[in-house]
Amino acid sequence: MLGNILTLYKARKDPKLAKTIASEMVVDGTIDRLSGPLLFAKLWMSVGLLTFCLLIALFLWIGAVSHWTLAIPTLAFGGIIYVILRIWRGLDRGVEKISRIVKAELGQRVQAKGFPAKQTTREKLPEN
Repeated sequence: MLGNILTLYKARKDPKLAKTIASEMVVDGTIDRLSGPLLFAKLWMSVGLLTFCLLIALFLWIGAVSHWTLAIPTLAFGGIIYVILRIWRGLDRGVEKISRIVKAELGQRVQAKGFPAKQTTREKLPEN
C-alpha cells in the first residue's frame, strides 16, 4: 500500500496513471477489508496443518518404536495435508483472479469516463 502511495505521488503530473493507481488502491483496500472470513479460514487451516504434522510425527515415532504397520495412518494424514494446501492455494488464486478482474473493469471505467484535465479558475466561472 505504501508503494502505491509513493507511486501515486510520483504520478501527480500524469493524470491517467494517477487514476489507474488510485483505482488499484481502492480495489486492494476493499479486498483487504473483506478478507476477514478468508483470514479466519486460513487460521483454522494452519491449525489443521500443524495438528496433522504432529500426528504424522507421532505415528512415525510409534511405528519406529513398535511395529511399522502402526505408521500407516501417516499416509491418510499426509493426504489431508495435501488437500488443505490445495484449498489454501485455490483461495489465494481466487482472490488474485477477482482482484485482477475488478482492477481491469475499474480501469476500463476510469478510461471510458474521460475526466477533464485540470481547469483554471477562469474556465470554471460561468460567463455573463
